[in-house]
Parts: sequence; C-alpha cells; structure tokens
Amino acid sequence: MVAEQLTNRGIAALRAGDRALARRLLTEALRANPQDTQAWLWLAGALPDDVAAQRYCLQRVLALDPTHRAARQGLTALTQRATRQAVAAAPAPPAPVTPPVRVIAPQPRAPLPPSPPMAVAAVPLGVATPKPLVPPKPPVASQPAAPLAQPKPPVASQPAAPLVPPKPKVATAPPSPLAPQPAAPPLPPAVAFEDSYINPWLALWLQPRRAMRSAIALRSTGETWLLAALAGVSGYLAAMAWGDLGATLGPREVLAVAVIVGPLLGMILLQLVGVLLRTGGWLLGGRAAAGRVRAALAWATTPLIFGLPLWVLQLLIWPEATFQQPTNFVEQVAISGANVVHVGLWLWVAWLSLVGLAEAQRTGVLRALAAWFAALVVVVLALGALFGGAALIIGSRGG
Repeated sequence: MVAEQLTNRGIAALRAGDRALARRLLTEALRANPQDTQAWLWLAGALPDDVAAQRYCLQRVLALDPTHRAARQGLTALTQRATRQAVAAAPAPPAPVTPPVRVIAPQPRAPLPPSPPMAVAAVPLGVATPKPLVPPKPPVASQPAAPLAQPKPPVASQPAAPLVPPKPKVATAPPSPLAPQPAAPPLPPAVAFEDSYINPWLALWLQPRRAMRSAIALRSTGETWLLAALAGVSGYLAAMAWGDLGATLGPREVLAVAVIVGPLLGMILLQLVGVLLRTGGWLLGGRAAAGRVRAALAWATTPLIFGLPLWVLQLLIWPEATFQQPTNFVEQVAISGANVVHVGLWLWVAWLSLVGLAEAQRTGVLRALAAWFAALVVVVLALGALFGGAALIIGSRGG
C-alpha cells in the first residue's frame, strides 16, 4: 500500500513537472516494491539526462512483463535516437587528394637584331634602272663523289624504366565511437507512449483486454476508488429492486440511502474482494500487487455506472413498478426491458472481472477463473471455521 501511494505521488509530481521529486518518490516506491512495473516505467521518464538509466528502467519493465508494449517502444526510440546522434556527430570522410599538375611556363625568346638600313639612290623618272653587273663565277673543279656512307650499326636501346605500381591506398581507420551525448529531455511517458495507450472508457466494449491493460497500467488510484463508489450505488439499487427491499420505502428514500450507503459498500467490497483475489492468485502462482488487482476489479464494474441513469429514470417514472409488480402492460414492458439491460451489464461485468484479473496477474483467463474459485474456497473455509468455532464454543458451554 505504501509503495502504491509513493508511485501515485511520483506520477503526479512528474506530470506537474517536478522531476526531482518524482525521481525521489519513484525510487522509494521501487525500494518498497521492486516488482512495480508502473514505477519503473515512470522513473524512465523522470531521468531525461541519463540515457543508460532510462534504458535500464525500461529493461526492468520488460524483465517483469515481456509483453509490455510501452517499454518495448521506449527502448526502440532510445536506440534510434542514439543512432541518429552517432551519425550526426561522425566526422565527414576526407576528400581524395589529387596530385599537383606541373605547368611549364613558356620561356621568353631573345628579340631578333634589327636589319641594317639599305641605301636607296634616287632615280630620275623615265630612266630605266641599269642592272648591276654580276661577275662570272669561276669554274669549280668537280670533286670525286664521296663514297656511300656505311649504315651505322644499331645502337642497343636502353631498357625502359620499369613501371612503378601505384601505391596502395592506405585504409583510413574508422572513426572511434563517440561518447553518448546527453539526450534531450523526453516527453512524459503518458505522451511518449501514447500509441500504446487506449482510452478504457471507449474501448471497454470492443477491446476489453487492451482497455483493462491500459487502465491498470496508467490510470490513477483515486479514479479506482471513485469507480468503486459509483458501482456501489448501482449495486445497492439493484439489490433493493431485485430483492424487494425497496417496497417499504419511497423512491426518494431509496435514492438517498443508495447515495449514502452505496459508496461505502462499494469501497469496502473492493478492498475485501481485492485481498481475496490476490490471495487466490498467489495460490496459483500469480504475483500481482494489491493495487493492480483493485484497479482491475474497479474498472470491471464500469458497466454498472452506465446503468445508473436507467435506475434514476425508473425511480422517477415507474417507482412502484421498479420495486413491486407492474400494474399494467406498459410498465411491464418497460421494467422487463430495463431488467434485460441491467442483466446484460452484470454479465459484462463478470467477463471484465475475469479479463481484468488476468491482466493484473499477467496470466490467462482460465487461471483468472481458477483464482476466483480459489477465493471462493478461502471464503467458504473462513466461514466454516467461524461458524464451526462458534458452534464448538456454544456446545462447550452447554448451550
């Protein structure tokens, strides 16, 4: 009970934004009850600066409940975030180095010497310019023809320089893994795992098992006791109508007594039946906490709350027919239809109690049914011991 209260206070502190107080309360709750998956799950949301601690908390949740979808998705989100950070922080690969290209600059040429000036004599117009006399060339003695040059012997060509194989590229060492950087503060678990959460008020009729799982894991304890009180009012009205106990009272008196006594009876029965079912579950190997069992029972009685408006309508329109026999055909049809609706709601409550206990104990429906029978056996044995002891005492006194 203390661990459950600490867990609820820690969840409230985390929703209010006080992470330090939430860490302290959830840590104390886990010291009192290390099997509390809800405390481990919310503690992961209270540790935004320590990814390793978040991962450890989620792994503890999966160790206690391997089918916990919220913890599994949280681990997947942490892994993806670490991968993205490592890729973003990794250095870019070096650019390939190209060898420098040698450019030969053109050499400047020496300027040519200027040609000497030529003297030009003036020649009068109309006079032909005489051709200069060229002396005859002396005869040149013919020399004997030079012998044909012998072909030069082939010069042995020097061997070409061997090709130098290109140097192999040196493989660059992979970058050393970077130390994980502190991640950004995650959203609260109720928002981070929103896709695994389902509103139990809406899914209670079509997806009862998933609705009970979400209600047990993420709904508050105060809501559990409120549901028990409202279900107690509806159950008290059903007992007054079907047991003919309201025949001697007026509709106002019945409604007033139901509003006062019904919530007390609902909460007392929730506590007693929760203890009995937890005991029956422990006899069959279940290890659910008392808070989980109470939450399962309270949410199983939710259909009775939907029957409250119908009870009020019956008290306002057909008060005598509700607690006594109908006097005409219209009342008989109306009361019979209302009774069919109430019986259907009670049957759905019975089914939800099996499904909810199975989710609380993390077992199958058959084992949950066996836990109910075990609780009934405990009640029968306790009553037998009580009445048997009373009979022995009376017999020993000669009564």
